Amino acid sequence: PSAHSFWGSKRFYLDEDYYTMFLSEAYDAAEKQPLEECDEEQIMLSLRTNCGVNIERVKNIDKMNSYVKEGFLVVNHDRVCFTALGWTVFDGIYIDLF
Repeated sequence: PSAHSFWGSKRFYLDEDYYTMFLSEAYDAAEKQPLEECDEEQIMLSLRTNCGVNIERVKNIDKMNSYVKEGFLVVNHDRVCFTALGWTVFDGIYIDLF
């Protein structure tokens, strides 16, 4: 497996073959992404933290409220984040809300 991260408009990753990657002088672990993809990536990464994401970024508030009632999400002030139960279905909720 490889590890990915995001900073500004660049997505970084480490190849699963670390030894070859670090020996290569031409290796560039960063790739530029279109702005639209950057926004999606930023939302996805924010949701993976305890801080969650600003509720203003949620596109389907009714659906979000349904997930809150079902115990998958929690809203703290202006942030929405996953509960322990919500982590088990992260992908499906992400698709529904964003």
